[in-house]
Amino acid sequence: MDVSLVLLVAPDCHECEKVLAYVSEHNIEIRTINLETQDERVKKQILIYPALCDNDKIIAYGTDILKYLSKSI
Repeated sequence: MDVSLVLLVAPDCHECEKVLAYVSEHNIEIRTINLETQDERVKKQILIYPALCDNDKIIAYGTDILKYLSKSI
């Protein structure tokens, strides 16, 4: 998996849980930032979670992330 990819998740997010379960099930190594538990700032304003970013570019939102990730495995 591309090391520049970042998965942004939020608390109490059903779709975030689905994406995180998929990532875990398929042993996908991806940097994940949980906006509730980490102090790391995000450069872009994200309105929908989860969000998959490549550097500063948003690649996919919500469960569309599953489609993107399935192409990579």
